[in-house]
Amino acid sequence: MGADKKVKLNETPFFFTCNTYRLYGVLHLPDQGNPAHGFVFCHPFVEEKLWAHKVYVSFARELVANGYAVMRFDHYGHGDSEGEFRDATISIYKQDIDAAINELKIKVPSIEKVSLFGFRLGATVAASISEDRDDIASLILWEPVVNGEAYIQELLRSHLATQLSVFGKVTVSRQELIDQIIAGEEVNIDGYELTKSLYDEIKLIDLSVEKKYKGNVLILQISSGLSDNPNNKYQELCEKYETCKAEIVVEKPFWREIKEFYRSAENLSNQSILFLRAK
Repeated sequence: MGADKKVKLNETPFFFTCNTYRLYGVLHLPDQGNPAHGFVFCHPFVEEKLWAHKVYVSFARELVANGYAVMRFDHYGHGDSEGEFRDATISIYKQDIDAAINELKIKVPSIEKVSLFGFRLGATVAASISEDRDDIASLILWEPVVNGEAYIQELLRSHLATQLSVFGKVTVSRQELIDQIIAGEEVNIDGYELTKSLYDEIKLIDLSVEKKYKGNVLILQISSGLSDNPNNKYQELCEKYETCKAEIVVEKPFWREIKEFYRSAENLSNQSILFLRAK
């Protein structure tokens, strides 16, 4: 959307502490004024984080162009943050987000409201955090993972596709991979070691349970065309919230490896900004 052309970029990389380790973050601020509303970004999992990065940063800049402060960061064991991926868990990811929210409030004292934006598994963890805190103004969730067991199957399909690409055949079946994880072995998923502890936590994810969160929620389903039917799981999730809007947005699956260079997701960004302006 060219947000970086609308305003002068004011972006500061830094490290902040969560428990005993340091996380890498980037603070995006409007060039002028004191923002009263800030966002913490919750990134997707493994390779989805890599492929979605350009869109992720572009959306941060679009929010800044509209007067919001944004803090994005790498979770424990990801990117430039400390820690090993094999030691990460969903519980640790939630602690990271808590620390990021608190850090944003410290770095930008003018902030009166904090909202969360999450994509894929990041959206799932953001929704979970909102159940535990009373200071989250709103949630923007792009293509959230609703069912952890189904998501595990997606990850394992990726592993099978890699086997086909490298060996020309499947050498280890999906069930064999699951058996290895349950037995305590690490299974490589797109270069990341999936451990039993993380597998167990992801498998337990079920966003369809009743919600305590009372703020405004936007759930965006990404589709190849508006003629596609709404995903029932997102409609059902939306109904669990007091104030929620679920929409279908047309975009390419930029969180996967696609041939097209995807710098920004204009339809997703536009729908998200419209949601914020309406509140």
